[in-house]
Amino acid sequence: MDVTVTPSPNDVTVGPLTWPGLRGWANAWPADYGYGDDDGNYKLGAEVRAGAEVTVTVGPEARTYAGLSYGQRWSYSPAESVTFHGCPYRDTAYIGGFQVKGKRCVPFDIQVGDASPVRVWIGFFAPCPR
Repeated sequence: MDVTVTPSPNDVTVGPLTWPGLRGWANAWPADYGYGDDDGNYKLGAEVRAGAEVTVTVGPEARTYAGLSYGQRWSYSPAESVTFHGCPYRDTAYIGGFQVKGKRCVPFDIQVGDASPVRVWIGFFAPCPR
């Protein structure tokens, strides 16, 4: 899918990876973003710049309540880690999202290519103290 990544102040962007509007979720109401189930499923596409490889991993301390749901069929278990590969010549959008039970501040380790991972804290309907 062809996309143009145009960052805004509410986006979470780490290197070539962007989650549009995700920063605004820290102060939002879960029902406005979820599927209406008790598992905390939230759909949000990821955007990856052309040619980039980015691995997103849920921090070990959060894996009992958070996971990633990209590239999976409905009702699969959420993954601890997902690697996104941008198309060689264009930015790429990935359909999917997160599973986060409750209002949480979730740690993610984001690795671009072979670089060392960067720890990013994202608030899901709760502000992060970091």
